[in-house]
Amino acid sequence: MRTFIAVDLPADIKTRISGFIQKLKSAAPRGIGWANFGDLHVTLKFLGEIEESCLLAIGEAVRTVAAETPIFPLTVAGTGAFPPLSRHPRVLWIGLEDSPMLLDLQGRLDNALEALGFPRDQRPFHPHLTAARVKSAEVPCMLLDRLAKDDGALFGNMEVREIVVYQSILRPGGAEHRPLLSGALRS
Repeated sequence: MRTFIAVDLPADIKTRISGFIQKLKSAAPRGIGWANFGDLHVTLKFLGEIEESCLLAIGEAVRTVAAETPIFPLTVAGTGAFPPLSRHPRVLWIGLEDSPMLLDLQGRLDNALEALGFPRDQRPFHPHLTAARVKSAEVPCMLLDRLAKDDGALFGNMEVREIVVYQSILRPGGAEHRPLLSGALRS
């Protein structure tokens, strides 16, 4: 099964982001896969294909790291694209304000999973929410200008209270994410 570990968002922030995505869609051509309301999350670690038998050890690692982490605030703000400053981005994203606690959580999670045989990501961790994946060759200037205009947009403040292991089921209309297990942060 295809899996990843993430921080879910509260409904009010998802609603604001969904409204923003709807505005972007009006300036977008075909060839862009937009995130659905229920799929908005901050990925901490993509595990890829795993055997169901690995879930017990992954769950133990997730719960241990979560229990060692105090609940912390997170601000969802800003917009951008990967690669940045490109007329041919692959991902359009919603940003997060700098959070040493989130970076620490992701680093400790990466360490715990590396001990289970999951390699560390070779790229630095850039926390974000994927708003869209670009499948066509070029994104219209109007859409990129809109992203740049909303670079400072505030989507909301939240508390990170748990981390969730999701199964990602690929479907013709996009991936469906199902929670498999979670770990609560320390209160």
